[in-house]
Amino acid sequence: MKDRITPLLLALGLSVTLAACTSVAPTAAVSGAAPVPVPVPAAFADYLTIEPGTLPLVFSVPHGGNVALADAPERATGTKVQDDRVNELAAAIQRQLLAKSGRQAYLVGAKISRKYIDFNRKAEDAYEAPAAAPIYDAYYGALRSAIDTMRAQPGALLVDIHGQSLDRGAIFRGTGSGLTARNAPFYAQPDGLITKLDAGGLNVLPKAADDKEIHFSGGTIVRVFGYQTPQGIDSVQLEFGANWRAGADRIEQTAAVVADALLAHLRAAGYR
Repeated sequence: MKDRITPLLLALGLSVTLAACTSVAPTAAVSGAAPVPVPVPAAFADYLTIEPGTLPLVFSVPHGGNVALADAPERATGTKVQDDRVNELAAAIQRQLLAKSGRQAYLVGAKISRKYIDFNRKAEDAYEAPAAAPIYDAYYGALRSAIDTMRAQPGALLVDIHGQSLDRGAIFRGTGSGLTARNAPFYAQPDGLITKLDAGGLNVLPKAADDKEIHFSGGTIVRVFGYQTPQGIDSVQLEFGANWRAGADRIEQTAAVVADALLAHLRAAGYR
């Protein structure tokens, strides 16, 4: 099977076999809603979650899985710690979006453990077992296809969802200090994404668009698909402290605020 590798991914060392691994595909646009991609192939269903969307939002959740890769050893190097309850947080945001708008985001998430694949790294650093390669490629193929279906819509945004243990009460923004997303609209009054998150009681750092990101500046995912790339969109990594995902009730509260902020962001950008 012939590989079709995009110049952007090739430049970053990410070889994606789109013919084999693209787990979502564009469909005809529907008035008032984003096109809906095709679900993940059955071959990867044990390792990935891919949900179709009807909003110009894409969620990536690379570190929430705990499923072992069959007949393969764990990675010998690199960070292997799971981000606790981020998959549950992403699912709750989807529920809240659906309840508030009747629509949901595209979602690409890991069921497979980070012990086998770290999707937020370049391919050469992300996995060691050959069996992991097509799963890694499928993850990136799904993100690429989802973004391609909604890139031209107002407010199009990739949100890469993570958990961090540095500060339990903080949510850290990661955009390469403005490389992968235009930060200024996030802080606009009254409906910027981060403005609304803070207004809802969440504590997002840094506190100004031009402030440099010290602890988390965005990894490979936002840098591959960010707006600085030819086929990219605004892409932000959000690192949620443990307080914001500390059980079912708190997750639902956090998700409600995040969903409200995302919908406000879309409205401010002109999406209807």
